[in-house]
Order: sequence, then structure tokens, then C-alpha cells
Amino acid sequence: MWLIDATTIRLHFVEDPSTYEYAILSHTWEGGEVTFQDIANLEEATKKPGFAKIQKTCNLALERGITYAWVDTCCIDKTSSAELTEAINSMFQWYKLSAVCFAYLSDLPNCELRHNSSVLGACRWFTRGWTLQELIASKSIEFYDKQWNMKGTKLSLSTVLSRLTGVDEEIIRDSELVSTASVAKRMSWAASRQTTRVEDMSYCLFGIFDVHLPLIYGEGWKAFIRLQEAIILESSDLSIFAWKADFADQAIRGVLAFSPSEFRQAGDIQGLDDPLIIAPDFVITNKGVKIETFLRQRDGEYYMTLQCMDSKVRARDENQKVLAIRLLKTAHGYVRHRPTDLTIVSQAQKSTAKFLRTPSPEIKITSICIPKSISLAESRILHDRLVHGFSLKINALASYHHPTVTAQPQHLWDEGTYAFITECNEKFAGAVKLIVHPGGGFQFTRESITVFIFLGLASNIERTLQPWAGIYQDSPGLGLLYEDSNKKKVIVGPNFSTLPEMREALSPSATNNMSLPQTLTPVLEGRGGVKLPHVQLALTLSTDYHSPYARYQLIVSIRGE
Repeated sequence: MWLIDATTIRLHFVEDPSTYEYAILSHTWEGGEVTFQDIANLEEATKKPGFAKIQKTCNLALERGITYAWVDTCCIDKTSSAELTEAINSMFQWYKLSAVCFAYLSDLPNCELRHNSSVLGACRWFTRGWTLQELIASKSIEFYDKQWNMKGTKLSLSTVLSRLTGVDEEIIRDSELVSTASVAKRMSWAASRQTTRVEDMSYCLFGIFDVHLPLIYGEGWKAFIRLQEAIILESSDLSIFAWKADFADQAIRGVLAFSPSEFRQAGDIQGLDDPLIIAPDFVITNKGVKIETFLRQRDGEYYMTLQCMDSKVRARDENQKVLAIRLLKTAHGYVRHRPTDLTIVSQAQKSTAKFLRTPSPEIKITSICIPKSISLAESRILHDRLVHGFSLKINALASYHHPTVTAQPQHLWDEGTYAFITECNEKFAGAVKLIVHPGGGFQFTRESITVFIFLGLASNIERTLQPWAGIYQDSPGLGLLYEDSNKKKVIVGPNFSTLPEMREALSPSATNNMSLPQTLTPVLEGRGGVKLPHVQLALTLSTDYHSPYARYQLIVSIRGE
């Protein structure tokens, strides 16, 4: 670390800054700043406008009996990438170790601040990314106007500073408490600030999150992805996912934010104070963020709770109002859906313990993977792949138990929403196996009925995707005759194992666009010669072009005759 000898205005290198007493300057950069190279030639350096700030900082330090000072413009050799990396990774600690910080607000007029705090808030110092950590880290700050009149201290102005910056007043008074704020809240402090370089908007937050990373100028917004990855490695705070997209042009996103600005509404987010809740493990993988979490399913979406709440939202009952994000399942994992919003779910204080005792089909703990980020182009491709999905709905009379449902291929079947993900592929085919268990007190020689629904996509002559589906009973004597790719006649029976062959046999090109069976009346035999009612399964395939996802809707109706 380079320090300025306040008497000679010469640079002095120190190995351990904690053994030195020094003053430090916090300011906003302007034209004509004195660089590390400039300070070696004082005669030339004094001619630059920025030298006045250095001289004043040294004079104020000497008045307080402090012999050293640090000013970022001239105490970092920015031509050395190694030195610049060390400085940026050490900046928070350097401000924290300083004896006093002089905050020079070059656009603050000489006026009384106690009754005119809006003038203070209009200063450029409150809009810059780097000054945020300088405010938090420094133990003692003296604020000066453009004429170097002292206007107050960090302690005397703590209430005003908290209101202007969103930083909790107790954290302004004691930087050791910064880690007690949720990740989302800390991000919100930087949401309205700017830096000259895109990457610096992430680099200026290293100290606030106590992370250390190499600098890669030129990486753009990916610097913020790296910052979030580093935070995840050190923290299990799910509020890092409690962001809202700045723009609504992308309905599908990854799990990480693009910039701190997406945490603009997170200033009141805090973790749940619930000893029954254990923070989940989540890790960064080559596929994204892998996490074990609770998922709630509703209306074709999943809700992942973030174990945090907005303190402004008051509960009317004993339940906590927990923040959650919406997810959609894809062929390769999950993605964030409708990222411009966070949703609120009601969670009982003992919901975790209750869930462990009595699992619910609507709330389950599962291991999921969500991509870190998804571009706009990738989002549009994913949307097209999801919109051509099949959804399944079963309507059964009370006299029949709800059937057992299994499906293939499993990696394209969403068990929670009863939907197939087709990947918008004209070669897609799937099979649903229904085992119907008759009820109503009847005695059957057959305890269940097994049927298969085969479905898929095919392109018509206009190259438009069209759905097809048919229903078949699982019967040893049933077989479909079709001609394989070698022009050989083949008989195939309905089964999961024969899905590729059934696709060839049932595709519109193989059937000359003939309609596939849509109804099925299985034979049921009663014991003791009892005459039993017939059971009919009816399949309806419709297309809802207004549905954002899974536009092909299959309805299976189970009824008696």
C-alpha cells in the first residue's frame, strides 16, 4: 500500500497498513486528477486541478497529528494490473483501518444541513458506486462542502445518511454489522449507483460482501455474475435470488441477476427468524445453481421459497409471508419465470416440521438445477420449446379412483404439472400409462385397467407442427401393423418399451392422417356372474393458442355407461 507523507507529499510504501495511522480521502473523480505517475514530479503535479484535494487532505491530517494520508487517484499504480487488483480487493479494509476519512463533496454548497438534507442528497457523492463502501467501512468520516467547510460527521449525520442511502443506521455507525444485512438488502444499497466502467459496479462491492476476485476488465455484466457466484460460495442466504428484472422483454431468465439495479426493491428484505428452518445447500455447477429446496406447484408453475420476507408486508395471521420466485421445468432443469415479479406465499411458522411429518404432493423437497443466466435469444428459444408442450388432465367419476399415472420419456415429463416438454421437436413422442382402479364397491376379477396414451408432434406440408394422440388398452392380443424404415411389415404392441415403434406406427405420415382412437371401452368381468356397467375412457385433444405454455391439452374422461 502506498501512503503519502503528509509533510513532503512523497509516496511511501508500507507492507502492513494496520501498523500506520493515516487519513483517507473519499471523493468523486473529476478532470485533471493527479495520477501515481504524476505525483513523482511535484512541480508538474501541483499544476493539475486535482492536486488541491491532495494538499488539503494532507493539511487536515497534519492538523490532527496524522503524518500519512491516502488518496486513490495517486496512491494506486493503475498501469500495474497486479497492484490494481490488490488495491480494489483491499479497498474496504483500507478505509476501515483509516484513522479518519475526509469526504469531500465538491458540489455541496455552504449551507446548514440539519434542516436542508435534500441539498446533501443531491450531491454526486451519493450516486457513485465506490463511495458506498467508503461510507460503510470508515469508522470516522468528516463531511466537507466545496469550500472545505466541515458540515458534520458520520455519527452526527447518521440518521440523514441512512435515509439518503438506504443503509441501516446501526450499520453506518458500526461497519462490523454489515454482514447481518441480507444479501438482497446489501445489493439494494448499490441499485441506484453508477460507475464509469460496467465492471466496477461489481468490483466496488467486493468489500461489502467480503469476497476477493481477480479483475477482468472487458467482461462487462459477467463481472456481476462472478460476484454472485463468489457470494454463493460463502453464504447460504437465498435472498440473493430475490431480485426483479428491470425490463419485461424476457419472460424466462436464469437464477442470477444481471446487475445490482435489479435489487432496487429489496431494501426491506430480511431473513426469516425461524429456528425450525435450516438453510439449504446450494452450489455452482457447470449447469447452473444446484439447490435442494421446497417447491410448491400451482397453475403450471413452481414456486421456490427464498426463506426471506419483505418487512413492509405485514401478516394478518400467524403465518409468515415468505418471498418466492416462479419456476418452469424444462428438459434440462428449471428456469425462472416472470422475473419482473416476486411472489409472496403464506408459510406457517412450523411448516417445515409439519412437512417432514406429512408430505404433501403440492409441496415437496427436491434437488433442482437452474441456469445462472439466460440471454434474450435463449429465452425466446426456450419459450418456443415450452409452448408446444402437452398438458394432461384427468376427469374421473367418483366411482373410480384417480388412476396411477406414469410417463415416458421421464426426462421430458413434468410430474408436478402433468405436462410433456416436447422441445418443439417434430420427432417428439411420448406415452402415458394409466392404471385405473375401479371403486364403488364392485368386485372385479380384474383389479385394474391399464391403458396407454401415445402422443407426439409431426410437421404438415406447411412445416407447421401438429399434435397427434391416441388411446389404447394394454392387451396381450393387441398389435399394430406398420411398415418400418426397411419396408418390412412389423406388428408392435402398446408399451413403454415400444415407444419408438409406436411413434413410427401412429405418426400422421404412417396413418395417412387418419384419426387415431379417441375412446376405449375395456372389458370388465364381475365375480359370481354379476353384471357390471361398462367403463369408457374418452380422450380429447385440443389446441389453445392463447396458452403461454403447453398449448396442446389432453383430457381423459373416465365414466360409466
